[in-house]
Amino acid sequence: MTVPSNNDLDLLIQFDDTLIETLLLFAIASYLNVGFFIIINDFFFFSVFFNLYLRGFLFLSN
Repeated sequence: MTVPSNNDLDLLIQFDDTLIETLLLFAIASYLNVGFFIIINDFFFFSVFFNLYLRGFLFLSN
């Protein structure tokens, strides 16, 4: 078994992020068709704003 290098891990993390974003977009699109738009919409905006809030908090605390 080989130990993955730092580059491999970075690539994996990067791939993981894009995969999650793609799945999220796909989930939103499919929920749009089903009619649960408000639920996924609220969750999506909550996660975005929470992310921005955390980043702003971390930025200010530096």
